[in-house]
Amino acid sequence: MLLPTKHIKTENSLVGVGSEVLAELTRPKTVSTLFYDIQLRRRENGVTPLKWSG
Repeated sequence: MLLPTKHIKTENSLVGVGSEVLAELTRPKTVSTLFYDIQLRRRENGVTPLKWSG
């Protein structure tokens, strides 16, 4: 999941998800709030939501 390949989409790679995280960090947030905000943005843009593995 580090870099995009022919089997891993850019939006699911570390580069893609990292850019989404940086875009959401305009103010301090908890991890849960950050995850929720990214999920919401992904749903609005028609991107596959991230899976919580915790």
